[in-house]
Amino acid sequence: MLRLSKALLVARKDWKEIFSSRSALASLAFFLFIPAALIVFLAALAPMLGPGLGQSVTEEELARLRALFPEASWMDARQLTIYMVGALIAPFLFTIMPLAASSIITADSFAGERERKTIEPLLAAPISEAELFLGKVLAAFLPVMALLYASFGLTCVLVNAFTADLFGHPWFPPLRAWLMVCVIAPLYAFLG
Repeated sequence: MLRLSKALLVARKDWKEIFSSRSALASLAFFLFIPAALIVFLAALAPMLGPGLGQSVTEEELARLRALFPEASWMDARQLTIYMVGALIAPFLFTIMPLAASSIITADSFAGERERKTIEPLLAAPISEAELFLGKVLAAFLPVMALLYASFGLTCVLVNAFTADLFGHPWFPPLRAWLMVCVIAPLYAFLG
């Protein structure tokens, strides 16, 4: 029978090691805040580019893009250009980065057990393999998800602040981004 309390003990032990390691924290921060920084940078830069942004797009191309993004049918070329970054690039980055971050934590968790010579006591502990595995998965999954949602939330606030003059209302994240970050990213992070 799988006991969650035993798995959480393993996870807590790993969290102590993760949060005491500067390299693990730096890896987490890098993989989860770089997408936020990139998207916010693009959102802040776009209004500064002036009316020329998106003007090289023909009306035919605009019509095709609006067909791909029916929710953006009311947008002009500038708004649509920025919207595509928010609807396509942001969700991709926020989906891939948790996978990388959780993989780093998981690898450090198992390799670190050997380096710290704590694998023998861990394997001799009165826990099942399933509880040990679940504990290791939770040790990587929960901090990555917390940082992902913090990073994504901060990105939403900043992108909407930087593009408020252009759009006139909060527009980020589009539904695609919500679905990717709230459904696909947790699956990737859990399986990472």
